[in-house]
Amino acid sequence: MRAQWALHGKVLDDEGYRVIACSNGDLSRANFADALGRFTLGQLASLPQASVSYLQPATRSPGGGYLALAIHWFAASGQRYADGVGQVDNQGRVTTFTSYFCAPYASLAPPGTTYLDMYRAFSAVTLPARDGPPQEVSITPATRQIPSIDALAMRVAPLLLTGAPVCVLGADETSLDERLRFIDTVMGLLPYGFRARMAAATWTRPTHRNHRFRLFFSSEPRASEKPDQIVHWGEPELASIPGGDAGHYYGWLADKVTPLASLAQMYRELGFGDSADTEALRLVDEIRLWRRPRLKPMAPAALVRDVAGRDMAGRDVAGRDAPPPAGDGAGADPVERLLRECDEHVRILNLSRLRQDLDLLHKRLAAGGIDDVSRRRYRSLITRLELFRPHGPLGKYEGRLYDTLLALSFGGPVGYEAFCLVEDGLRTPDVPPLHPLYSPLLEAIDRAGLADTRSKVIVYASYDTKKLARWLGSRDVDAFGLISELARGTWRRKEHGRLFCDVTLQYLQDKQGRYSSAEIRRVLLRNGYLARPLREVGHDQYQVYALTKLLVAAFPEDQYPLGLDEKTISEILADTPDAPTPALLAAILRKIPEAQAPLAWAAYVYGSVARMDLDEATHGALWARLPVIEPEPETSPESAVDET
Repeated sequence: MRAQWALHGKVLDDEGYRVIACSNGDLSRANFADALGRFTLGQLASLPQASVSYLQPATRSPGGGYLALAIHWFAASGQRYADGVGQVDNQGRVTTFTSYFCAPYASLAPPGTTYLDMYRAFSAVTLPARDGPPQEVSITPATRQIPSIDALAMRVAPLLLTGAPVCVLGADETSLDERLRFIDTVMGLLPYGFRARMAAATWTRPTHRNHRFRLFFSSEPRASEKPDQIVHWGEPELASIPGGDAGHYYGWLADKVTPLASLAQMYRELGFGDSADTEALRLVDEIRLWRRPRLKPMAPAALVRDVAGRDMAGRDVAGRDAPPPAGDGAGADPVERLLRECDEHVRILNLSRLRQDLDLLHKRLAAGGIDDVSRRRYRSLITRLELFRPHGPLGKYEGRLYDTLLALSFGGPVGYEAFCLVEDGLRTPDVPPLHPLYSPLLEAIDRAGLADTRSKVIVYASYDTKKLARWLGSRDVDAFGLISELARGTWRRKEHGRLFCDVTLQYLQDKQGRYSSAEIRRVLLRNGYLARPLREVGHDQYQVYALTKLLVAAFPEDQYPLGLDEKTISEILADTPDAPTPALLAAILRKIPEAQAPLAWAAYVYGSVARMDLDEATHGALWARLPVIEPEPETSPESAVDET
């Protein structure tokens, strides 16, 4: 095969990169310069790398395009793909060279030539530094095989049909051959004709924002105007499945019995335009490789059986109770199988099949008998599938899906710990869950029932403030209970405690005069005026703000017009079960005259040391050095006792 070529880089007397030499065939130096300028990797520190692209000269005849492969290299040991070039330019800077090869698409397509076939042939060619004839290269296609069903490639192929570029992260430890093989695997899952307009790279610089590669590897996402589809090497489950015809194409790929090898025969030139997914589906429909799945009629509940011959109620065919399925695989438990099918049908927006999945799951729930071990397993699978994520396109089925997932996960009202488990189901290593949660999911949690005060405050405050106000005005809520719950602490999320505290403070302000301030003082004193629990939920400024609000509720101005007296100051800072905090001292100082500040300081020091967990010897040595915070009683000279 006659391959046309170009060598791009610098020579010693050059100040810039250019086409150093090229073949003198049908393509001109301008053609090569234009093609090399369109598909650049950015400045890379690690070479060699490879990129694949295409070349469509303006004067070409129909079917006269080229497939191109570029090898990007340094003129160093083991990377010399051209003669007569140096490692550095005249300024001593390392030079990057590109050996660019292209061959007629019409010659490469019929035998199903892959990018790896091209790389193995072209990487053996050493280019001259002067113009010359096209290179005679023997490209031997590897033995044709049915494309392997690589899980990540199966996600990436339909993503390419959406027209959005796909960036692969996390492949830093892989080799050039592995990355190029992956690109080939992806393209092997599409009609061969898409290679006529395909551009891909084994590595790009993240800061190179405007490159034109449709599939590329990088160390981090690029900041382009239009966001790329991001996938992670070795983690196919994190890759999204598109909707529309691209999603239907994914469904076709998931059918392992389909003769995928026939895709290589579809080599009419295709492009990645707006209708690429529709065109791909039309091609596979035309040759009857696949028919879009028809909905199967659903069997009666009593006849829906899993692979072990049990119905959804856990009985065998004869109606006898059967032991629960062993193991945790999808085939062993019909609920897990249905959850996976729900995930697939949600991703491809097959609402009819999703409705049937949910009907079957509801029948399983109605049959009962789901134990805690199974629920933990279901929650783990729901988390892995990210089924609690937003599903706006599902419409009315979104709420029904959430209702079903919550019933499977918990089997009853949702308490605070269960609520946190739902949030855990939305967490990823890099991205925490949104707070507040997605409103339709919060509504579903509310429909499932809220089991405790914490879950009610968090859910109502997050999505329905009117319902929160009605609940706070009911007999189910009082100031004592809210403060006691806040004092308990142990919040799984700091923002939960902050939200609960905000609601409590607002309640105390709105209901002032409707609760006993003496009762508020007793519960605050018993819990150290919440100084310690508040450290869990807010920074210093917030703690001072919250403690000031609590002091206003406990010591209302109409009952304490002169502010806090000395006894009260000593009681708050020195006589509570917990040591006072700096925030509590600051809140006290804001409510007392300046003349009482020394007493507050003394009480703070006394309470801080007296409440420390020290042994008797250490405590005794410190005791005499603590400030005296109680004024000595006045005595007359006559009644004084000489104790010397």
